[in-house]
Amino acid sequence: MARHGGTESARDLLDPRWKGKIVSTYPNDDDAVLSLYSLIVGEYGWEWLRRFVAQDVAWVRRTQEPAARVERAARPSHWARTAC
Repeated sequence: MARHGGTESARDLLDPRWKGKIVSTYPNDDDAVLSLYSLIVGEYGWEWLRRFVAQDVAWVRRTQEPAARVERAARPSHWARTAC
């Protein structure tokens, strides 16, 4: 996906070009999302999370909402799905 201008890892989401363009489900709303954030913090540390939150993330309810927003081309327009 990175070759198409997307992301390759969670670290890529800290790039300023993604500021205001990231949508994520609240980690407390879904165990799988919480587990993903736990893995990312385990890999990159709490500083990653602080910098990620500073990216003006649009936090939403329901795990389907990030993809739905991208499909509707609503702000934010990039849904990041990455592996650690």
